[in-house]
Amino acid sequence: MLVLEDTTCTPGPDSPCLWQFSDWNGGWGYGPGFLPTGEALYSTGSPVNFGSYSDPKADELIARTVVSDDLEELYAYQDYIAEQVPVIWMPNFPFRLLEVAHDLRGVTPVNPFGLISPEDWYFVENQPEE
Repeated sequence: MLVLEDTTCTPGPDSPCLWQFSDWNGGWGYGPGFLPTGEALYSTGSPVNFGSYSDPKADELIARTVVSDDLEELYAYQDYIAEQVPVIWMPNFPFRLLEVAHDLRGVTPVNPFGLISPEDWYFVENQPEE
């Protein structure tokens, strides 16, 4: 059994903290505002910033996304974070088998969380198998 506990690396003479690894395998949600502004995930000191990511420029860009309704602020944050790669997304659902009737559509692509979305499904009549 593997038990993983997140800890913050404190730099010292014997540990320069050049990199860290944490395997959360849980999930995150953007709420209650539901805009991907990042303050919960990547702000320095955030209680759910499990990797202890800290970057003054990212903090500044995140702060702008929270108080502005200008999409350019969100894009600036998004572009910067994408270059920084504070986390690496790893899907944890490759063990699922997906079988779909030949006349059922809207099942694929599977969403990033590996969950089904029956509200998108529909049947077609007299369609040849693909």
